[in-house]
Amino acid sequence: MACAAECMTFINNPNYVEENDGKRRRIDDYHHFAEGDIVKFTICDIDDDILDEMPVGRTISTYGHRTITPYDFDFWKVTGVSQSIPHQKGRGVSLSKENVDKMNPDNYLHLVPVNKTEDGFVELDGSENSMVFWYLNLNTNLICQYEDGCPQHAFTDLTIVF
Repeated sequence: MACAAECMTFINNPNYVEENDGKRRRIDDYHHFAEGDIVKFTICDIDDDILDEMPVGRTISTYGHRTITPYDFDFWKVTGVSQSIPHQKGRGVSLSKENVDKMNPDNYLHLVPVNKTEDGFVELDGSENSMVFWYLNLNTNLICQYEDGCPQHAFTDLTIVF
């Protein structure tokens, strides 16, 4: 999906979150995602102009696991919110240090996939030998890879569904 105007990244076009009460709030006004929240979002491509300004990302280590992409599932369980890039290497180390020094640091949402069933939402049992190697940057609307924080996609319509 090409990146439409509402899916542009960076703070000048903030993402919105829709809560269970149907109200939509700006993501930077939304103060707390709880571990265990079930969310969904729309994925779109990053505009070429933005990609041209980004450094080349590193090939990340998957430690023998199959990579779960944002396209693989519709629903995701929040496993944490942090201001640190997982498995930092290279550029990721300096990005995390800069983030700590900011007055308004970026917030990263960490997720695992879940399947929707008649009884609710069920996590994968781990037998698939698969892992998520990316996170959502809530301040920039970017899906970024572990280790160096390199943007892979943009996202919009982040919604808490349960």
